[in-house]
Parts: sequence; C-alpha cells; structure tokens
Amino acid sequence: MNPTLLRCALALLLAGSLSTPALSARAQAMSDDAQTFAAATEAYGNSHWALIYALLAPLPDRGHAGASRVVLQMHRWGPRLYGQRFPADAERLARWQRDAPCGTVASALATCAHTTRAQ
Repeated sequence: MNPTLLRCALALLLAGSLSTPALSARAQAMSDDAQTFAAATEAYGNSHWALIYALLAPLPDRGHAGASRVVLQMHRWGPRLYGQRFPADAERLARWQRDAPCGTVASALATCAHTTRAQ
C-alpha cells in the first residue's frame, strides 16, 4: 500500500472521521504492527536475529509487505547471512513471496520499477 495513502487513511481514522469499532481496531492493529516493525528494525541493528524473525513473522499475515520481504530474505539466506535457519512452511513462503515488494528478481523488475515510477 502507498505509504502516503496509508498515513492519510490513518489520520482520518484517528480524527474520528470514520469511527466505527472495526475501523478503530484495524487502525490500532496497523499502529501496533508499525511499532513491532520499528522494534524489529532496532533489534536488527543489534544482530538479534531470532528476536527479529519472531517479531516479524506474524506481520505478513496482517498485510505488512515490508515484513514479508524481511522474513522471506531471512528464511532464504538465514544459514549464510545469520548463521541459523528460520523455518516457515510452504504455504507461508508462497504468501510471503507473493506479498513481498521486490522479493525476487522477476518481481523486482515489475513491482519495484512500477512503485518507483508511481512515487
């Protein structure tokens, strides 16, 4: 999702313009996910690999594309880059692959080029 659009939607929700319990819960979940992603980013700087994976692995299930990209790469390159494996079943891997921006060379050519032009 476009970050600017997401910020605008969140601002409307927080201002009460679209206040319903379901939308408020969704806004809270997005806020919590953003905080979790920020905590994982900080942990990444401190090389806490298992913690990062544990924090980020649930986020793609809630639509967090950035987390999809990170956990997919951690799974794929874990032994080589982090000295450990990060497990995921085939269904999750397929979903992460689908949802991750620039997750593969093929999607990088299509998705990232399109995303860059759109911004």
